[in-house]
Amino acid sequence: MGEIVFAHSKKLQTLNRIVHPPLLTKVRQEIRKQKGLVILDAALLFNWGLEKEMDASILVSAPKRLKIERAPKAGMTRKVAEERMSRQLPERIMAKRTDFIIKNIGTQEDLRNQAEELWQLFNKCRLQ
Repeated sequence: MGEIVFAHSKKLQTLNRIVHPPLLTKVRQEIRKQKGLVILDAALLFNWGLEKEMDASILVSAPKRLKIERAPKAGMTRKVAEERMSRQLPERIMAKRTDFIIKNIGTQEDLRNQAEELWQLFNKCRLQ
């Protein structure tokens, strides 16, 4: 379905009008139920303006070229990856609206280390 709607903006708009409102309602309900740290992995967080409702937001950043190179490992073609990325806010805009940026330009271990550092920071702040 993704290949169909991302290739046709009108179909994507229709799907978004149907799916996004109940999805956002459910996300907000689930967040309110939780205790402690909650992590929301949402590619459209900034498109929805949902970062304003978070205590902190994190942007995982990578150059477009690298994202496209990685697409086949995520099970999508380069074309599909480009179409999906074109529907998201530009990274430079998201970077201005986020609290933390993780640069995903190295190995998975590098990425894991950066995420672990943030996790430790959040836990430390929560305990103070």
